[in-house]
Amino acid sequence: MRTRYTLGALALSALVLTGCADTIANLTIVSTKTTDFSAPHERAASQASASDGRIWITILPLGGKPSIDAAINELLQKYDGDYLTDAHVIDGGWSLLVISGGSISVKADVWKAAPPPAMPGSMAPMTAPK
Repeated sequence: MRTRYTLGALALSALVLTGCADTIANLTIVSTKTTDFSAPHERAASQASASDGRIWITILPLGGKPSIDAAINELLQKYDGDYLTDAHVIDGGWSLLVISGGSISVKADVWKAAPPPAMPGSMAPMTAPK
């Protein structure tokens, strides 16, 4: 008898709670900033992610429409980056009765400008021992 209720609850949960995700784009290189590609760059983060989203209650959206630019900007700001490589842009959503949500996620390698090389003969700044 208990198994029947468990299966019934599981089936009802599957009908009520749904979600999906779809790949929007796979990008080799992307940035929302003006970047000097002639300068050397270093990887700040590998396969980091950020997203932009909003929640709906019935038919009323709470917040602005999720955007790819906002997700990319959040990722660049998080790691002080200049551009992203191997970026995967995913559109996702979920629903639970009258509440639902949607988001745009970006997962990519973040690159930032490398520090200038030390001048020959100059001394590196001394740091206190830990």
